[in-house]
Amino acid sequence: MKKKTVILLIWAWLIPASLALAQEGAEVNLNTMVISASLKPLAITNSGTNVTVIDSDQLMKADTQDVGQILDALAGLNIPRQAGLGNAESLSIRGVPAQQVLILVDGTPVNSPSLGLADISQVPKENIERIEVIRGAASALYGANAMGGVVNIITRKPVEKAPVTDIDVYIGSFNTKTYSFCFGAKPGRFDYQVSGGRSYADGWRKNNDYDNDTMGLRLGYDLAEMGQLILQDEYFRGQLGIPGPSNIPIDQWNNSAERESSSPNARQEDHNNLLSLVYDLKISTDTAVQVKTYYRQANQVYRNVDFSIDNSYLTYTDGINGRVNLTPELTAGYEYRLDKLMYTNNDQQVDVIDEAATLNSLYAEYTSEQDPLVLSLGARYDHHSISGGQFDPRLGLTYKLNPEWKASFNVARGFRPPTLNDLFWPRQEESFFGTTYVTQGNRNLRPETAVSYDAGAEFNYGEKLTGKLTVFYINSTDLIVWQSDMITLTTNRTAPQNIASARNLGAEVEVAQTLTRMLSHNLNYTASQATGKKDNDPDYLLLAFHPRHKLNYTLDFTPKNTFKISLTDQWVSESYEQNGEQGTKVPSSNIWNATLAKKVNNATLFFTVEDLFNRRYASRTDGFGNFFPLPGRSYWFRINLPFND
Repeated sequence: MKKKTVILLIWAWLIPASLALAQEGAEVNLNTMVISASLKPLAITNSGTNVTVIDSDQLMKADTQDVGQILDALAGLNIPRQAGLGNAESLSIRGVPAQQVLILVDGTPVNSPSLGLADISQVPKENIERIEVIRGAASALYGANAMGGVVNIITRKPVEKAPVTDIDVYIGSFNTKTYSFCFGAKPGRFDYQVSGGRSYADGWRKNNDYDNDTMGLRLGYDLAEMGQLILQDEYFRGQLGIPGPSNIPIDQWNNSAERESSSPNARQEDHNNLLSLVYDLKISTDTAVQVKTYYRQANQVYRNVDFSIDNSYLTYTDGINGRVNLTPELTAGYEYRLDKLMYTNNDQQVDVIDEAATLNSLYAEYTSEQDPLVLSLGARYDHHSISGGQFDPRLGLTYKLNPEWKASFNVARGFRPPTLNDLFWPRQEESFFGTTYVTQGNRNLRPETAVSYDAGAEFNYGEKLTGKLTVFYINSTDLIVWQSDMITLTTNRTAPQNIASARNLGAEVEVAQTLTRMLSHNLNYTASQATGKKDNDPDYLLLAFHPRHKLNYTLDFTPKNTFKISLTDQWVSESYEQNGEQGTKVPSSNIWNATLAKKVNNATLFFTVEDLFNRRYASRTDGFGNFFPLPGRSYWFRINLPFND
């Protein structure tokens, strides 16, 4: 109750206190172009309140070490952590599971065909220009997996004739060290950019170390009247320990006992490569064509000698996407995608799965920007080679009430096809005490589907104060659940089935305000309720690991242009490890960070204290009452060095 009271007081104070200061100016780029919320670029002022853009300046100044921590601070987004840096990070939007959130890199999907997830921790920060987030279903734009939202991570491109170099160095607790660079130029028709990084750490817990390398390459050539060619390659290699949950009860944590690993010999190695070739051709003032081919290979090896596990998962995704801007308002296109999984048991030298599925898609969007109304109508048909066809429409409206206020409304349908694991998991049998237990996939699965609605209002007073209020509702059906059934008196079968549904309802509040020349702050607050049930259950129950409330707050004090102090707070309410608020409770957490930033000549120095008050906390359990403990207070130092030749 205290936290709710604080939230209401902050909200009540922000509005009247800000209006008196609204004429003093602020640094808000209202002309930022958003390319993910529509098939044509839109100014942020013409997009809905369900869209957020993190630009390059915000990324550079962020007091975080990876992309996941940046996204976790946005309204409606949640990335529960299970260990320190380098461990898997999967993103949920508005309580929708991570398998139903589409992650893109320059418009190319990077979700795993085997599990449906995308690991945000494997996206290098050094090569990002901006991040665009769409909340709500967006399959009309991007097809499969966009049930709950889309995150498009857009990489840098060179714009200066002379070479520009950016170097970042992080040094922190647990022997954490990260070195990265980005170097590029556009001297004429030809442009190039090279980026790379190296990170390693001992980790806070035992068997929590990690070591990874990244490399990026972009080559572009302007063919004048013949168009433009862009070749890009992104590579990631990672090795890390998987410490597992702690067997020590949370009330017995003493900063030592919980550091022991329950899986001291579990190791994971990843090699990912994303290659794309883009051809852009402007035929006339109103007509343009883009053709993009892409190929992604992800190879993961997981070994745990304690349980005789040695498995490798090799997935391929390749495709071609062609679109044409027929008029300034109308865009249409076609996409083909092939997903393939090769799962091998290295101990037994057996190929467990060697299967593939394809998607063929046709899509179109009409966008009209007739001030004060922006109208967007989209539709897409996707045909999955195993689970059949899906038609997904979308309607978006944005209306500018006056120069300071706008309102928006969105309704859209989304879908997620069954994963290759769901479809093709081979029949496996084990017998105990006269009962045979069978596990197998199901080739008769239907896609999961969702219809999402959101409506919002946004205000901007003299670029001094901005705010958003968005309410949303998502209704998901045909959800896939692995369920056990007794199919005979002596046979128990576990297989995926379309037997569940979910409802997500909530609101997001975002406010940013400059109080004085030296003092500014911002907050976002999400209140949501994610409930679900199986088809035969009588009632919808609160879903596991779903906190009802989340608050992010930042206070910036800038006494000089070259010096800034930032305090950030993230409060997450309690949740439970089983549906219906059953099982072990995950306690609420309230974590403060502090950052000092100092500009010295052309360099910027950062010193950050994470978990300032040394709270002992966890955000997940293993489902059986064992927590994944997170580090307490930790420190890191960063130096950013840009060079312009």
